[in-house]
Amino acid sequence: MSSSHAEVVRRGGTIVVRDLNSTNGTSVNGVTVDGEATLSPGSIVQFGLVAYMLNGTDLVEAGAGGGRTQIVGGAPKSTGTTTQNPTVPPPPPTTSTTPTLADVGVSPGLGTWTKGLLWGYVALLAFTTLATILIFVYFEQYMSAPIGSQSEFDAANSWNSWENVYNVVYLIAVLLTIPIGILLIVWAHRAHRATDALNHGQRKWGHGWSIGAWFIPIANYILVPLVLSEIHKIASAQRTNGTVDPEWPRSKVSAPLIMWFVFYAVGGVTLFIGNAALSDDFATADSYRGGLIITLIALGITAAASLLAASFIKDVSTKLEAPLATNN
Repeated sequence: MSSSHAEVVRRGGTIVVRDLNSTNGTSVNGVTVDGEATLSPGSIVQFGLVAYMLNGTDLVEAGAGGGRTQIVGGAPKSTGTTTQNPTVPPPPPTTSTTPTLADVGVSPGLGTWTKGLLWGYVALLAFTTLATILIFVYFEQYMSAPIGSQSEFDAANSWNSWENVYNVVYLIAVLLTIPIGILLIVWAHRAHRATDALNHGQRKWGHGWSIGAWFIPIANYILVPLVLSEIHKIASAQRTNGTVDPEWPRSKVSAPLIMWFVFYAVGGVTLFIGNAALSDDFATADSYRGGLIITLIALGITAAASLLAASFIKDVSTKLEAPLATNN
């Protein structure tokens, strides 16, 4: 150890070791000091081949000599016997508290239920579409039948019956959007936590946005896709030892995700217009036909949006599922 090897100084209640560009270097708990490092009780400081342990406010030789060095500023000078090859105990093991994908991965059941309800919603929309087509058919039969004829009476009954079917199925579909919405929010939150386990760097959208973005009227059509897009980019990025490539923000935006929300917005507005035309008691025959056509288009767009949502959920869920415990 050279005469100007290092210095140990006290700064208030903190003890600091500073390497003075020594030849053999200075280390704390086996880690080389680059500049300076803060010591804590029990820290092992090694100057070249000589090792000390911080005991209270004193540096005590870690070898057999038991020499003691007071910390007064400047290089430490041992008052005991120097041991040239001391045995330095390893630093205590540290336990990582960072969650892994095995801890917070998206459960297969959550993804399956979310996809299942979305497919059920598509099935209801398909049945509603069938009812709308039959309403259109019987309406045209009613309009073309002779006034007061049996065919007019039969067409009117069938028209009215399928309107009732339409209203019931449409109501069920609307009610189904409640559990679908809840599952989507839970899924987004779990997916966000799972991507946090893969990405240890900064990200733009925090945990709160994975829930709160859904509840902001109108803006949720923009905020939710932004949050989900970030989740998709992290989930799809290349991984090394369980951590994603730091270049993940440069990844492409998911096309199904964007189409999902565009179709959902367009379908919702169009369906509202169509239903308004159908429920107008003073509508003309032409406006009623127009309402049926608009409704058919809206149902198709909304069904496409739901299929895109199910596809997106499946894709991201597969990439973020917790690995099986039996995997080696």
